[in-house]
Amino acid sequence: MNMEIKQQEAEIKKIEQLAKDAKSITLEVKDTKIFSFTPGQFVMVAREDNPKVRRAFSIASAQSKNTFELCIREFPDGGLSTTLCKSREKDRLLIDGPYGNFTLRETEADLILIAAGTGIAPIRSMLQSVKDTNKKIWLLYRFKDLSDYLYKNELEKIARENKNIQVIASTNKNGSEWTGETERIQNFFAKYITDINNKEVYICGPPDMVRDTIKYLEEFGFSKEQLHKEMW
Repeated sequence: MNMEIKQQEAEIKKIEQLAKDAKSITLEVKDTKIFSFTPGQFVMVAREDNPKVRRAFSIASAQSKNTFELCIREFPDGGLSTTLCKSREKDRLLIDGPYGNFTLRETEADLILIAAGTGIAPIRSMLQSVKDTNKKIWLLYRFKDLSDYLYKNELEKIARENKNIQVIASTNKNGSEWTGETERIQNFFAKYITDINNKEVYICGPPDMVRDTIKYLEEFGFSKEQLHKEMW
């Protein structure tokens, strides 16, 4: 059965350059009802002049009334992402959703958040939602180049302000100023996490990265029930 997609209007309130080819776009839903989502979910986005061309983008922020943020990377081959990266404040888009089961669950367990590239978007939403918690949280974030360290200042500030949160970043194109990790996450995971007890793991990134990480974590001893993933 074909069901009509209910799209609603959203206005761009703020655009921030995160990296050379990545932007943060803050949207405000114009509906009078509060736009509600669970950290980890995504929305489908379209232009008003072409509502049938839709693409999924994970919400990158915590719940905040009718506003939310998207992390969008511009690709050389164009498409909707490129068009959105050329948008301006006050432009209007169409969204529908939220969708997705890659959501932060209510649990007393400690959290291990793993991201690669723009896979940080839903992970950031999760971290923002629990940054004042007393549970232990590890964020392991892998990116190509230091300039691709999205939300660097914010993530490091969160870790400074909560002793229970540890941010471990890794890039393989390090410069002389880089003192962080330089290997794949699997190669330094055991340095920071030594046991599997009372832990939930959330992983987001490219398909190969997610599959390799899942395989490693299962060999490490994590059960399938402890592992939650999203790939793109």
